Amino acid sequence: MTDYMGSVDRARAWMYRGDNSLIRYLQGNSVSWRGFHTCLHPFFSSDIAIIGFGFGKDETFLRWLFLERARLFQALSVARPAGLVCHDGISQTIATASRC
Repeated sequence: MTDYMGSVDRARAWMYRGDNSLIRYLQGNSVSWRGFHTCLHPFFSSDIAIIGFGFGKDETFLRWLFLERARLFQALSVARPAGLVCHDGISQTIATASRC
């Protein structure tokens, strides 16, 4: 749990605090941000397709990142396509911005 909280604190600081934060970068007020050269930059600046993610207890930080990504884009009114592929053992469905 300590690793998770440390990761969240660091990512939250990079995203929301300071002149070189992600939020200022997405608003166009900064040329770069603190997480620009990390895996967080493509996570927040690209479309994402992830296979094999189950929101398990060992994937808590990724779940938090997905929620923050959605919250941030909604707050900034950034249009980002969202999709979810659900597999129920029999059929597969593709849902856009909804839950299966």
